[in-house]
Amino acid sequence: MQKKIKVGFMYSENDGISPHDSLVTGWPTGITYASIIEGIMSEGGMPYNLKWDDVGDNLKVSRMHNLSNPEIIRNASIDYLDVLCFMGFGNVLEVRENDKDLCKVIRNLEESGIVPTINPSKTVLNAREGKKRYLVDLFENGISVPDTYIVDSLSGVEDISSELVDKYGGYVTKPLNGFGGFGVEKFPGGDLESVKDILSKDGEIIVQGYVNNIQETGERSVFIFGDDIKYTVLKKSSGFKTNVTGNISGVSRSLVDCTSAERKLAYEAKELIAPEALIARADLIGDRDNPYVGELTLSSIGLHTAVFGNGRNLSVEGYIKLIENLVR
Repeated sequence: MQKKIKVGFMYSENDGISPHDSLVTGWPTGITYASIIEGIMSEGGMPYNLKWDDVGDNLKVSRMHNLSNPEIIRNASIDYLDVLCFMGFGNVLEVRENDKDLCKVIRNLEESGIVPTINPSKTVLNAREGKKRYLVDLFENGISVPDTYIVDSLSGVEDISSELVDKYGGYVTKPLNGFGGFGVEKFPGGDLESVKDILSKDGEIIVQGYVNNIQETGERSVFIFGDDIKYTVLKKSSGFKTNVTGNISGVSRSLVDCTSAERKLAYEAKELIAPEALIARADLIGDRDNPYVGELTLSSIGLHTAVFGNGRNLSVEGYIKLIENLVR
């Protein structure tokens, strides 16, 4: 990496301190973001942290943490940075509550073109505004995904439930705006009150056929950087109950090779939904030689960097290549 490229990392979970200097604040509390930042630093980059609520309508940043030195930069234009990386948006409840404000910041970045971003601001804005509607787009365009519908009432759920039970043996419901397993229920046997609560707050809900072999086959997260699949992580747990892993304990993660069917499906999903995306994570479920798309993540992408241990961090390598391409 070229020396002294100023790389901004947008995340709000910044209560940590540098592992190298206790006076340096603004570091993320999670290992994934921290490993990316350390990797950028080791290659000569200059990382900074921005919180979402520190960015004003004029794209002035009230506070920006230098993650290399004990320095806080105040009231600087966001184009002080050479590139901006969208990382975390907060926990799921914060995202649901602050969604309009988050989208406003991203829209301002997209309209101004003031600083290049990863992912492109267009990609992230479409993902935040469209939420999980892309699952229906995949389904309606013949991409392999469990039968997926969006309904706006409990009666709508009931109308298609028997069809999905007959075909899949069950179905799952989940909010359009959520992640980490938030609000996901599997039927028969799920919590109907949770469905009612999501409908009352959001006005609509996703209903999708249940893939019943996830405990055996696990979930495969396929990470695409640019045009290349950099790595694939297999997640397995006996605690899986729905079409997503969720934030449950006891999940094992390991690096695996993509099957040809998984590779093909991951690329197809990305190209249909966001061909311009620089990073995408396709979570695949079902048989490895005949998979389904469980989810396609284009913003706030969990990168599972712990699987690399002390070896090559392929995620860092992917980020460095993208950054270098943007700031040539």
